[in-house]
Amino acid sequence: MTGMITAQIFQEAIVERSVDQNTTIHLVEIIIMLVGAFLLGYVIHLIFSRKHVLENRRLRASLTESENSSTAELRDQKVMSELETRIAQLEQRNSDLRIKLTSVETSSVKANLLQQKNIALEEMVQKLQNRVTELESSSETSPHQPESKSTHFVPDPGGEERSDFQRIEGIGPKISEVLHQAGLHTYADLAARTAEQIRAILLAQGTQYKVHNPTTWPRQAELARDGKWEELDAWQHELTGGKIDE
Repeated sequence: MTGMITAQIFQEAIVERSVDQNTTIHLVEIIIMLVGAFLLGYVIHLIFSRKHVLENRRLRASLTESENSSTAELRDQKVMSELETRIAQLEQRNSDLRIKLTSVETSSVKANLLQQKNIALEEMVQKLQNRVTELESSSETSPHQPESKSTHFVPDPGGEERSDFQRIEGIGPKISEVLHQAGLHTYADLAARTAEQIRAILLAQGTQYKVHNPTTWPRQAELARDGKWEELDAWQHELTGGKIDE
C-alpha cells in the first residue's frame, strides 16, 4: 500500500516536473519571441528612420535648391528690369541724338547752300568789276600814248593835287576815292604801301571790295611815280583787274 502511494507520489512529481519544464520552455520561447519582435521592430525602426532621414535631407536639399532658384530668378528679374530701364534710357538718348543730328545736318545743308550762293555772287561781282574796269580803261586815254604828268593829277578841294589812281590797272573811281580818303594822294604814297595794307584799307570800307586784288598796285604806282609810263603800259597788257593772268 505504501509502495503504491510512493509510486503515485513519484509519478505525480514527475508529471509536475514535466509541467514545470514545459512552462519554462514556453516562457523562454515567449521571451525569445519578444526579444526577436523587439529586435525586428528596432531594425524596422532603424530602416524607416534612416529612410525618413534621407527623405528629410532630400526635401531640405530640394527646398534649398528651390529657394536658391527662386532667389536667382528674382535676381535675374531685377537685373533684367535694370537692363530694360537702361535700354529705354539709351533708346531715348539715341532718339534725342538723332533729332540733334538731323538739325545739324539741316543747318549744314543750309550753310553749304548759302556758301555756294555767296561764291556765285562773289564770282558775279568779280565779273562785273572786271567789266567795269574794262569800261573805265576803255574810256581813258590809250595806254600807248603816254599822258603828261599833269593829266595824272586831280585838283583837291583843299588846294593840293592828287594822283589819278585810275591810271592803275584794277582801280576805278570808287576805289580811287577810297584811297584818297585814306590819306593816299600821290603815286608815291600808294607805292609806299604793301598790298596787304591796301587790302586792309579797302576791306575797312566794306566787304564789297573783297574781290579786288591789289597785289600789283604798289609796283604800278612805283612805275607811275618814276614816270615810266611805257613800261607801265606794257606791263598792264599782262594784267587783268590789277592781277597777273594765271
